[in-house]
Amino acid sequence: MSTDRHSESHPSSERPDDDGTRRVLLDAALEVFLEKGYSGARVQEIARRAGLTTGAIYANFENKSELLTAAIGERGLLALAAVAELVDEDARPLEAMRSFLNLFFRHDQDESERLILDLLSAAGHDDQVADAVREQVTSLDDTIRSFISRAAEDGIVAADVDIETAVYGIRSLGIGMIVSRALDLEQPEASRMAMLLLRLVLLPGPIETPIKL
Repeated sequence: MSTDRHSESHPSSERPDDDGTRRVLLDAALEVFLEKGYSGARVQEIARRAGLTTGAIYANFENKSELLTAAIGERGLLALAAVAELVDEDARPLEAMRSFLNLFFRHDQDESERLILDLLSAAGHDDQVADAVREQVTSLDDTIRSFISRAAEDGIVAADVDIETAVYGIRSLGIGMIVSRALDLEQPEASRMAMLLLRLVLLPGPIETPIKL
């Protein structure tokens, strides 16, 4: 894999902890990225949109890759994991898992999905972006695993189900649905996808219990 780890980079011995400046830069970077894509985004344009100098960028981020992955991360794959926050923390394991899967597969924010696809594409030729994507995938997997593990502790996961394989399958299916939407391909409702996964992972008895979402 080739890398542009040092492209558009600038040495900086000072990395001030200025949350306000970082927030402005992240917002500007996201705006430029959405317009130009990863390869077309330039630090000069990001600085101009932020009303700052390129020096402000390099004082807070190592290079364009770090800036853009930080900006994209909170709106991309991490946004998929964030739907877990919408699940009632007091819900029973089955209710929680079904609710999460419905939200996960219904994730259809066009802006976030564009960012995810562009970020995955950029990861193919930028090692720093690839590292950031792996971290985000790990975070997403941790979220998915937490719901399956709760169900397993409740004794409703089928004995022959490997949790890590289930995590991989759910994550891959979620990202695959994003690709399908980008291609405008027809796909089933989120609730049907959720039910399919529940039938594959859980024991048959509990699944049939009606749950109000």
